[in-house]
Amino acid sequence: MKKLLSLFVATSLVATSSSITIACAQKIKNLTMVEEKSESDLLLNLHELIENKKVERDLNDTKVGDFTIGPIQVKTKGKIQGELIALLGVELEGVNDNISINEELFTFFQESKDLKPEVSLQTFESTTYFFSAKGKKEATSFELFLGKMSSSFKGSNLLNVVITYKTLNKFKVNISQ
Repeated sequence: MKKLLSLFVATSLVATSSSITIACAQKIKNLTMVEEKSESDLLLNLHELIENKKVERDLNDTKVGDFTIGPIQVKTKGKIQGELIALLGVELEGVNDNISINEELFTFFQESKDLKPEVSLQTFESTTYFFSAKGKKEATSFELFLGKMSSSFKGSNLLNVVITYKTLNKFKVNISQ
């Protein structure tokens, strides 16, 4: 069961390195900072994205798409706006080595501070949350997105997985000049 759970969560994360982007329109609400944190604190947390008071590199949409892992067919829905920069509660060696776990980022906003990843062995479903950032190199601001990634095995043989990405909230980060 432990191996199945590991494969389940790993399958959810591998989709972030695939190649097709699927768009879906929705109204996205703004994130609200918690009182204990300031925008300066946020900029310090996001220092890897900033160089010389500007966006350090292009922060483009993360490519997601359908893929196969051995006999498992994975179908993806939705999109990740911007570059994936933080995951909540997920650490799998070799799967997300390029992504900063950065769980501290979740403590900056009212909408994310109490979020917890969920896994159900009864229904073979999981939900985790992520932050992504979108902006252009040399810009003095960029958008930060809070997203949700839901995964579920479909069919009696558990060889079909559906991963759904949804953007929940956004926040405009202005880099102090």
